[in-house]
Amino acid sequence: MGQRSRMARSVNRLLLDTTVLIDVSREFGNVDRSLKTLVATGWILGVCAVSVAEFMAGVPVPDRMRWERWIADYRYWDISREAAVLAGQMQYDQKRQGLALHTPDALIAATAIVTDSTLATKNVKDFAVPSLKLLHLGG
Repeated sequence: MGQRSRMARSVNRLLLDTTVLIDVSREFGNVDRSLKTLVATGWILGVCAVSVAEFMAGVPVPDRMRWERWIADYRYWDISREAAVLAGQMQYDQKRQGLALHTPDALIAATAIVTDSTLATKNVKDFAVPSLKLLHLGG
């Protein structure tokens, strides 16, 4: 998806980082209330493969079905080839600046950029990426 199609969207999209999924699942703080307010004002909430995989890695076997159904309530945005290329480029650029951007975080950030989404995370410091729109949620 090129720059033209990214700019054509006028809907507000929020890609949820793993930290936000964990906080919502644990009913931590006001994260769930904040997300409900955003949805009520027209925001679309989504997840990608990395946040789903990281979240499910912490779910015990007896609880998996429940949490799989819960995750399925969110929109799902694929990690496209464009996002994968961008993730690698961002890692290269960050490394040249003496910063570490781990592959999972790079893929999440790139997916947010490519889908023209704002990234909701508790760990804003992990996503020091130019052009990435961030929303700090959580403690």
